[in-house]
Amino acid sequence: MSMIVTREVAMFGDQVAEALARTLGTDLVGLYFVGSVALGGYVPGESDIDIAAVSSAALTDPQRQSVAAAVIEASAACPARGVEFTLYRREVAGSRPEGADFEVNANGGPRMPTAVHLDSTSEPGFWYVLDRAIAHRSGVTISGPPSREIFADVPRSTLLEAMHECPTLHLQPPTVTVRLRGPVQAVCGSGLPACVRACARAHLRTRIAPAHAHPRDVCASPAHMRPRDACASPAHLRPRVRT
Repeated sequence: MSMIVTREVAMFGDQVAEALARTLGTDLVGLYFVGSVALGGYVPGESDIDIAAVSSAALTDPQRQSVAAAVIEASAACPARGVEFTLYRREVAGSRPEGADFEVNANGGPRMPTAVHLDSTSEPGFWYVLDRAIAHRSGVTISGPPSREIFADVPRSTLLEAMHECPTLHLQPPTVTVRLRGPVQAVCGSGLPACVRACARAHLRTRIAPAHAHPRDVCASPAHMRPRDACASPAHLRPRVRT
């Protein structure tokens, strides 16, 4: 496993892998860290742990329910705020994203509300497009083949469409400075910074701050670099970016 993964995160990944192996057996193809863990931006106590899994085929309804239950049970031991888990069938993982397209999405943890989604058609697709892009380009293998062999790359046009659909980046005036993390950070860190920054400036009216910048450093930017009241805007106007 990559050295960017801390010991406690790696141990938790192994626990989830063992729980899924007991549930799916040989139908489990692989398990991968995505999000901030895969991108080297994981912040203990602040970030979530994002995991993408792949099954050999579509799951039955009982299998979906069993996988969700196994993940939620394992999430109690998550060393982070919580785990955001998504499982795709291999055929979908190896294809161009056309929506959420998951088999199971289950989130939970010590400081994260439990949420289980078993119907991908009722969920917006943009987060899953970004997660799959991270999986292909930066995914850290917990078990199974390398992620690049399992997840197809996501075309640039599809990534930009996903960002345009992302409600947390659709900011109304006044313009707000956004600290990019997690899946959105992945796009900026995957060889597409110019396109993403252009998209953000032209369509989302956002100045993108470096992912490593602390919020207080962003707010300390010179006046000519940011809107005067950007950091003083009410909390309900500030964007929440998934980590």
